Amino acid sequence: MSKQQKNAKPSKQETISANTLLAEERKLKILEELHAKGKVTVAHLSQSLSVSEDTVRRDLRDLAQANKLKKVHGGAMPFSPTTQPYTTRKLQDQDSKQKLAEVAAQLVQDKQVILIDSGTTCLAIAQNLRIDLEATVITPSPHVAIALAEHKSVKLILIGGNVNTEDMTVVGATAFDSLNKIRTDLCFLGVCSIHTSIGITTTDYEQAQLKSIIIENAAKTVATATADKLGTAAAFHIADTSVLNYIVTDATDATGGLEPYRDLDIQIVEV
Repeated sequence: MSKQQKNAKPSKQETISANTLLAEERKLKILEELHAKGKVTVAHLSQSLSVSEDTVRRDLRDLAQANKLKKVHGGAMPFSPTTQPYTTRKLQDQDSKQKLAEVAAQLVQDKQVILIDSGTTCLAIAQNLRIDLEATVITPSPHVAIALAEHKSVKLILIGGNVNTEDMTVVGATAFDSLNKIRTDLCFLGVCSIHTSIGITTTDYEQAQLKSIIIENAAKTVATATADKLGTAAAFHIADTSVLNYIVTDATDATGGLEPYRDLDIQIVEV
């Protein structure tokens, strides 16, 4: 190799390619750490990746735009898995949802006033209630109402209002007003994301309002959550995680980090 070849500088195109590769490697490491720890901070990533905090912020911005994570102040959280339309979600994780629903349905007792929220797991809970159950069931979900049509001893109340066809639930002022007049013994909450410090969150503003009212007017609140929903965050805050009385989940201490939820005095029902 000649002296000229040894001293040759990388071309502009070669530099761009190297920088792109490095950026993709950084982003992969960010996602790996996020999956392992449940959250990442800009300061820690800057130190561990040996890049500036501005570079980390740009990487987080790019990953957030690609729906790979959710940016929060000072870092990032895992992105909520509940981003697909209702008809798509209904076909996902059916076995897991069925197992959660079978266990959750056992929390219902005769003579109770219960509310079953919208969502595919909540629908499965309705389908798993005893056929001879004697209770009052309130729901903002047309699908849940249809599932309970054959339960002759159930007094069924379908909340009226505007139908959000993306999530197949009733929302809006009429629904909010109706729910504010009802006190329930037990509610089953449909959730997108649960995090010990960020709280219970969802991807829709009106649904966040609706779910907040549901929790406020329930004596006890049950959240059913597959493992991928724990430790994640969505855009709209519903309530602090500490309001939950039960979390029914297929997560374990090894996979879902359940101890922080127990520290909030939440009863964890592992499926």
